[in-house]
Amino acid sequence: MAKTIASEIKDDILIVDDDLLGLRLLSSILVEHGYEVRNARDGSTALMMAAAAPPGMILLDIQMPGIDGYQVCEDLKSNPATREIPVLFLSAREEISDKIRGFAVGAVDYISKPYHTEDILARVETHLSNSKMHMALVERLNELSALHQISKAIASTRDLPQALEAVCKTITVLFDARLTFIALQANDSTQLKGLIGFERTSGTISLASAGSTVFDSSLLLSLQSETRSSVITSLQSLPFPEPVREYVRENNLLAGLIVPLISRGIILGFLILAKEVSGYIFNRNEIELAETIAADIAARIENDRLTEQARLAAVDAERQRLARELHDSVTQSIYSLMLFSSGWESMARQGTLADPAEAFHRLGVVGQQAMREMRLLLHQLRPTVLEEEGLIKAIQQRLDTVERRANIDPQMVIRGNLEALPHNIEDELFNIAQEALNNSLRHAMADSVIVRILEDQGKVTLSVEDDGIGFDSSTNRTGLGLKSMLERANSIAGELTIHSEAGRGTRITISVEVHKE
Repeated sequence: MAKTIASEIKDDILIVDDDLLGLRLLSSILVEHGYEVRNARDGSTALMMAAAAPPGMILLDIQMPGIDGYQVCEDLKSNPATREIPVLFLSAREEISDKIRGFAVGAVDYISKPYHTEDILARVETHLSNSKMHMALVERLNELSALHQISKAIASTRDLPQALEAVCKTITVLFDARLTFIALQANDSTQLKGLIGFERTSGTISLASAGSTVFDSSLLLSLQSETRSSVITSLQSLPFPEPVREYVRENNLLAGLIVPLISRGIILGFLILAKEVSGYIFNRNEIELAETIAADIAARIENDRLTEQARLAAVDAERQRLARELHDSVTQSIYSLMLFSSGWESMARQGTLADPAEAFHRLGVVGQQAMREMRLLLHQLRPTVLEEEGLIKAIQQRLDTVERRANIDPQMVIRGNLEALPHNIEDELFNIAQEALNNSLRHAMADSVIVRILEDQGKVTLSVEDDGIGFDSSTNRTGLGLKSMLERANSIAGELTIHSEAGRGTRITISVEVHKE
């Protein structure tokens, strides 16, 4: 009776045995039950075959001429390409010491000679199943680790291009790709820009800097399938612009995956993976993983665009505020100078100007106030060093460029560890200090001002104190920017206090608990 050979290949098994009869017998049992079998008669051949095309399992005889099974197993486990292949030893010996040594070098089981079909099949199927479960678990853990790295890079890296570069590197490793790059679509245009990527051999790249040109995204849009992503089996056949086609050819990019970056139903760009494997088909799990990553990337890009829109709106609002202040302060002061000088000139010509010295003094006071206002506005127009240098240097620059040049004696007192303050707290403390200094400059008629920033066991206290005319702090005053300072203090859960007396100056203090980054 003819034996029936299973039509579906279950797995690939490499048998290593110098006994030809035993090799044929074991091979026939496995082939009959649906396994693809390769044979090797010695350890050296087995190592080369396993490295060239790793099998799903290796059945390895212990006693062989040349390299014995123990050494072969050790070499397999030392090679990353073959480390995870389950090895079952073949042996007619039943000594416990032999088995202990076999397990020590990395074997997972023994098959005893003479062979018994049921025993062979049970052990092979069990360990193949365990190996697949282990590999699936390792793959899933690697995916989760990569997703964590990507999420961390997206969330924690302020600079968008830098974040996308880190993401491309992680994706390239995760998918074993040759190249990953992200192409962003220009606002209100089909043109692609911001071609940021990572190439496995050369590192971070920019296709634009590599001689590419910005090209229309309609080609990539036309490739999108109903599943939103598109698997490309022949990248070199696509009608890319010539610089891109040349780059694809030079780097032997053959198969690809194109995933749109979509936020609120709008395509912001594309995530593109390329492999050197001709005809490679990305499986459903890989596509879903890439789409998950693409959704995170799209969210970050959209967030950056909204942030930029908010920044531009804030810049416009600040320009309008400065225009109002220019009109309300400097322009009014200059107008007063013109009125005074014109009137007093007329009185002087008529001989009715009683006290010329007092008139000149008043002109000087008004001119000095106009100069102070102008210096303040110029400082506000200049980019702050807060982002680059931190809170202390930003306030020191303010004191040097405004107060000192306005003939106000500025002092600064620092104590404690003020490094690595959270950005939101730094921003609000700086803004409160600016408001307090502005009040002193415009209204206090002070000769000196002291800024103190003290840190003690996680509590930061900032105070601005002047020796100006002061005011009655017991009255309900909403002007002088006090409402704005109070709102800023509340936004960082800080406590704002104001102490002032007529003729005895003003002190504004903000205290906040800090959890440093």
